[in-house]
Amino acid sequence: MTIPSILSTDSSSSSANVPRSDSLSNSSISRTFETKNPAPENSPCPSLVERVSQPQPITPAEPTLAEKMELCELLKKAIKNPLDPKPLDIPALAIEFEKGEYINLAKLQKTITYLCLGVCDLKTLPCSIRLLTGLRELDLSCNKLETLPAELADLPHLVRLHLQKNKFREVPLVILEIAKTRGFSSLNLRSNPKLHVPVSLKKRVRILSLPDDYIAIEG
Repeated sequence: MTIPSILSTDSSSSSANVPRSDSLSNSSISRTFETKNPAPENSPCPSLVERVSQPQPITPAEPTLAEKMELCELLKKAIKNPLDPKPLDIPALAIEFEKGEYINLAKLQKTITYLCLGVCDLKTLPCSIRLLTGLRELDLSCNKLETLPAELADLPHLVRLHLQKNKFREVPLVILEIAKTRGFSSLNLRSNPKLHVPVSLKKRVRILSLPDDYIAIEG
């Protein structure tokens, strides 16, 4: 079977062995992340700590064919999402996806600033979400998520995130790191029962919505 062709992008491969910020890598949060999620040896993708702590932008790894196909499948769910009155707000894009065509990634990055993936029965969020670098708002409400990928840190413009009605027991590490380094204007974590929330998070998010039974912890 012939794999459908995908138009090339302007992304370039990242340089290997990007140096880390010593101050951030020595924090307890950073050590916890690296212990639980060790980066594969010779991996082209920077670690979470490197993503959010570097003063200069890190060039993401060039997207693979599998990533592009995975992203297209994810966007198909968004196009038909019942929570979104204007799916992707790009009618032409929906038509092209219905035909089974793969869209130029540069077009997606330029046009998609809001993405609704609520009520999609998601148990995990694909790492290919990192390719939508134009995202400013992401709705992941009413799913079955327990954690989030470190690749969210590759979305430099993301300022509003909807995570209500999922299965989080603690605030995902990538959210804490983004809040610490560049902040959120809005973060909704309601209806995640007995969610453990670091007290410092309230100082780093302009509008923070928490479950009524959340548990405050140090951090």
